[in-house]
This record gives sequence, C-alpha cells and structure tokens, in this order.
Amino acid sequence: MAQVAVSTLPVKNEESSESRMVVTFLMSALESMCKELAKSKAEVACIAMYETDMFVVGTEKGCAFVNSRMDLQKDFAKYCRCLAEELPEGKPPCPANGMQIPAEETETLRKAVGDYFCLCYGKALGTAAVVPVPYEKMLRDQAAVVVQGLPEGVAFQHPENYDPATLKWILENKAGISFIINRPFLGPASPLGGPARGMDAEGSLTPPSESCGPINVKTEPMEDSGNSSSSNITDSAAGVEDLNIVQVTVPDNEKERLSSIEKIKQLREQVNDLFSRKFGEAIGVDFPVKVPYRKITFNPGCVVIDGMPPGVVFKAPGYLEISSMKRILDAAEFIKFTVI
Repeated sequence: MAQVAVSTLPVKNEESSESRMVVTFLMSALESMCKELAKSKAEVACIAMYETDMFVVGTEKGCAFVNSRMDLQKDFAKYCRCLAEELPEGKPPCPANGMQIPAEETETLRKAVGDYFCLCYGKALGTAAVVPVPYEKMLRDQAAVVVQGLPEGVAFQHPENYDPATLKWILENKAGISFIINRPFLGPASPLGGPARGMDAEGSLTPPSESCGPINVKTEPMEDSGNSSSSNITDSAAGVEDLNIVQVTVPDNEKERLSSIEKIKQLREQVNDLFSRKFGEAIGVDFPVKVPYRKITFNPGCVVIDGMPPGVVFKAPGYLEISSMKRILDAAEFIKFTVI
C-alpha cells in the first residue's frame, strides 16, 4: 500500500493543495498497477517526492525494502532538492517563442497527457485504475463522453495530434480536466430506446445540475417473497463492495472449514469477474470494469440487468448465497447489463 510522509510545513497556496491532491490520486493509480504486477509474481518498489512529501509505493516486498532503507529515501530527497535549486524558483526554463522543442521532449509530453487521459477515463468509470481511452469511439460519438476543462478553442483528440504548447497547457492545468460519461457509445447493434441518462462516476467533476443521478440498476423481484434475508441488504451501506466478507456457516473441522472458505472466495471472484465483464460491455468497452455496487444497489432506475436466474436479486457477490452464485455462473451467457 502507498505510504505517505506528510510534511509539517504549511501549504503555500490553493494551487499547491490541488496539485498535491492530483499527485496523491496518481500515486493511488500507480499502487493499483503494482498490485496487478504482484499477481504476476513481479516485485516493484517506487519512491516519489512532491515538495516535502515522500511517497513509497510498490508490492509488499518492494515497500518493505524501501522502508528499511531510510538512507535511500534521504539520498533521493536530497538529489531532488539539489536539482530544484539549480533552476530559478525551482521551475524548468520555458522555450522561447518559435524555438523548436526536441522530439524526445514532445514525445514525453504526449505520453504524460495520454496517461492522464487514461486516469480521467478510469475515474469516470468509477475506478482508480488506468483505463485505455477509446479515442476513435469518443471522436465518432462525441455526446457519449464529454471532456471538460480543456482550453477554449481546443477540442479533445488523441495526444499525437496536439502541439507541444497545448500539451504543456493540459499538464499544467490537468486538475480541472474531467471526463463525464453520459451514455454507452452508439453502435448498429445497440440503439438507444429513449433519452440518454448520465452515469455519475466516482470522483469525477460533475456539473451543478443533478438531473442525471448515479449509475443505477433495475433489479428483478424475488419469486419467494417470504425470504426475508434479502430485505436487509439495503440497510447495509457500509462495505457493500467488500468481497471478502464470509457470511456462511462452515464445518467445525478446521481443514474442512478452510476448504469451504476457499471455495466460497473463488465463487465470489468468479461472479465479480462476470459482473465486471458484463458492465464493461454495457458501457461500450471490451475489457472488465469495476462495478459500482453501492450506487447500483441504492439507486434503481438507470441500468437494467437481464438474464438473472429467477428469484436471484442483483447485489455485490459478498452478499450472495452460495446457491445464488452457482446459478448466476450457470446463467452467465444470458446475463446482460444495459445502461438506459
């Protein structure tokens, strides 16, 4: 997990505070990437410094190594301060008007802008992970995803098509840029049957008007109305997305108990992967997207889920019974998420 050494110095101004928030967000995204690398048996250790704050991000072994080497962190901080003192006011010199910017610097700017656009798109989808931006779809169907915060007169496009000055402006003012998802991308096989509704992504900058609520779902009614256990789900706001909660009775035998827990955990992961894949298809992408279970549970109306087994209500896998999860997996090919 990312570890931050918080500075005791006061924040200089509001702009510095906003920049610190952006840095923290980006480090959180980097932490998510390290977790994915750890699943592939890779070990990563990263040190970052912003003003007087030190960030340590990486896998469990990577963070343990860096935290045990305080001398390494101090040397890195000293090196960064020395570089900043070599330039006036700690800022890099700006190229004069008409000066040709090296191709390597331009490519670096483009990559930085592209990476930030990926973070913004992931944020609009409700995840802190880096999600590739579907530039072609966004440019073809510009009403589906709106990009806010770009300079006046500059249209959203692939970073390859921006000049260096625009790339620099975007990076300097990236805190004000956000992606807003209004509806899935239009396609020949997915016409919209009514007015488009917006999806309120977690953490995105939404307009003052709240006519478009958070992502919602229309759940199917239970066939057995006498089952009172499901009626308590809506009273549990905290921890809806915690997929590691075990809510079953297991045998007293320790070996059998551990085996049962492992099987239940595997079932939850399979159901969660299925829902993530179906949700990604609903918003027009071909990769799994984290499902905002909390918003879907408490805001019915914007998303319809078809194909759920009779008597099984959609909810986070951590709150599904074992039999319900097995039935969901058996009906996987019939389940479909639709954003209205």
